[in-house]
Amino acid sequence: EAAARAGFAPDVIPGEYVAEAAVQALGEADDLQGKRVLLPRSTGARDALPRGLRELGATLEVVAAYHTVSVSERTEALRRLIDAEVVDLITFTASSTVRGFHESIGSDVGGAVVAAIGPITAETARELGYEVAAVAREYTIPGLVEACERWARERSPREP
Repeated sequence: EAAARAGFAPDVIPGEYVAEAAVQALGEADDLQGKRVLLPRSTGARDALPRGLRELGATLEVVAAYHTVSVSERTEALRRLIDAEVVDLITFTASSTVRGFHESIGSDVGGAVVAAIGPITAETARELGYEVAAVAREYTIPGLVEACERWARERSPREP
């Protein structure tokens, strides 16, 4: 949708929004041997996409488009909220956000649990000691919101 708004028509849309699915979809859609690919991405992204594209024969120009910034200036405020147990659910949109949060806050988040945008982010959260209670079925922000809503409905008794 964002590409279309910017005037680009996507040639390939993977079935899942993970690097492995993107590599598979691109490989099925076109012969990438010798093709030049510009890959803007996060500085903390996994290597699965560039590695997969190179294995398909593409020549890559990888550009750091953004990086995740630590929450260090808000660490004390976040720690107070967590210690007061007023936080029930913490959302993560990428493995880099999990790592940045963990560097600032640690793995002790009181009774709070995690909602992750997808399985890769969920796995990173588990590896760092967080309890993952919800994972988006569609790996998008709207999908993450739906996962949070499902989690909230499942833990709250229904009104008669």
